[in-house]
Amino acid sequence: MNKIIKILSINILILIGLLIFVEFSSMLILNIEIATNSLRKVEYGKLAKLPNYEDHDWAKTYFQEYNSLGGADYQSYYGWRRLEFHGETINIDSAGIRRTTGTALDEAKPKVVFLGGSTMWGAGVNDENTIPLLFHRKTDGAYNVINYGETSYTAYQSFIFLQTQIIKGKLRPLPDLIISYDGVNNTSLERIGSFTHFREGQINQLLQRQNLEREEYLSMIYTKKLIGKVKQKYFPTALLIATPTEEQSMQSAIELLDTWLLMKTYLTVLNIDFYCVLQPNAFVGKPSLDNINNFYKSLMRYSAKEGALGYKYYEYVRLLLETERKYFTLKENFIDMTNVLDDIPNLYIDFCHLSPNGNEIVVNNLLKHLNLKK
Repeated sequence: MNKIIKILSINILILIGLLIFVEFSSMLILNIEIATNSLRKVEYGKLAKLPNYEDHDWAKTYFQEYNSLGGADYQSYYGWRRLEFHGETINIDSAGIRRTTGTALDEAKPKVVFLGGSTMWGAGVNDENTIPLLFHRKTDGAYNVINYGETSYTAYQSFIFLQTQIIKGKLRPLPDLIISYDGVNNTSLERIGSFTHFREGQINQLLQRQNLEREEYLSMIYTKKLIGKVKQKYFPTALLIATPTEEQSMQSAIELLDTWLLMKTYLTVLNIDFYCVLQPNAFVGKPSLDNINNFYKSLMRYSAKEGALGYKYYEYVRLLLETERKYFTLKENFIDMTNVLDDIPNLYIDFCHLSPNGNEIVVNNLLKHLNLKK
């Protein structure tokens, strides 16, 4: 009997030892992953050496600050806004809105609000070279400008955020013009479905967790986290659609156009002018990408094939504008910029974000369409 107890005790101790070893190993692997991600951020900072930034001394500081930005706060209805940050090249206020440095608000001047994702927010440029700030400068300060761009926002998220700001009285007096700069984030790539945002899968996973209080006291926490990461990597839960079908591409186009139509209808009631812009990216038109291909090709988020399929929905946007009666009223408000960067070198820093010279071309074309000074 004592021998059996002894054998059982030894086996239990061996099992406990193995569990401790597995847990400790999982903790090390997760910490190594965190360190690796930090190194990747440093590597991303090498973008400051791209030929795009040869005449911009602030580039190194910008990418250091960009890498050090905090996360975001959850916000009802529209999802999230970036945390407050104040640096030399990036400034974000307590509402998660990037500052348009050097613009003095004057209620006597017309107000222009810019909507969009990270390209409108200004990923790749300092405060002085975002699209809204360049618009302000090229119109000799004749307009108050506000940058409502936010990373990964779809057009519908931007619309909800705009509505919320208006309802809360944050946009008083009301703006004279709204410009919505969209396209990249409305693809079905990386989204679960239409009218979803990029963090929906992440939020669903958090909501589906059970017994949160009890879980904190359970053992093998690091092992469970590691298993979850491995499972998501090799058996993903529909967070990435690399090859959209024709139906998905059409649905993406409908979502974008319906959102723009909602914006126009809502803003017409408020007597606010509106323009919707289909933004350029590296998978449409004839972009010059030699600077990326020769310098840091891995920064392209998608392969050429995935990108081409993911942004095929642009074709359906144009088709529906010409053939679907309910979108005909959008024509006078629509600006197609998918080809404005064709064959011009050293503009892109990845699959969609631009250096200052790229943003300047976008603004020049915008002013041309609006018949404003440039």
